[in-house]
Amino acid sequence: MLDKIRSFNSLVDLIENFSEDIDIEYMKAVESGDVEKQVKMVDDMAKKMGYNSPIVYRGDKKGKKQFTGREDPSNYIQGNIFFSSKKEIGLFYARRHNVLYSAYLQLENSLVINAKGKDWSSIPIPNKLGGKKEFPYGLQIDDLAELANKEGYGSLIVLDVMDQAGYGDQYVVFEPSKIKSADPITYDDNGNIIPLSKRFNPKSNDIRE
Repeated sequence: MLDKIRSFNSLVDLIENFSEDIDIEYMKAVESGDVEKQVKMVDDMAKKMGYNSPIVYRGDKKGKKQFTGREDPSNYIQGNIFFSSKKEIGLFYARRHNVLYSAYLQLENSLVINAKGKDWSSIPIPNKLGGKKEFPYGLQIDDLAELANKEGYGSLIVLDVMDQAGYGDQYVVFEPSKIKSADPITYDDNGNIIPLSKRFNPKSNDIRE
């Protein structure tokens, strides 16, 4: 038993030392203004913690700390949080919502649909989602996401779909904790830089950490 305790304590020390080293290196990059290194370290940490998507984009309201998808009760479907692979599409929505957010997503058990350049209303619903259905406002990404979520998928990826802002890939996750900021630097509520070891916490809904 004593050997197991010593082994556990050694592992804890190793993890703590690794985190401390990472944070020291990251802060040096921040203080020196080495943005390229900041970006590389953030990308490496994202992948290490399972946030495995490419950087994706979303235009939304200023000051968002989390994305819940449940902010507008007038929407007939709520709870879906979507991002685009194309920065230009994110910027299109940012014109209306003020801010462009870049993020990594934790994509697990994804349902992948290739729209082959079609718009949303022309995408056939896969048989695994129940085949043909009628929707009151025409088929939208929210409809597909709702179906995928009900069937137990962890996320939805729609490739090469025509959005009103252009062509791109659309990503949807169903939990706020699956979304983390891709900014080189994030700040807490007191304006302090969040250490890199404290970011990409899968237990937190906050995009900054």
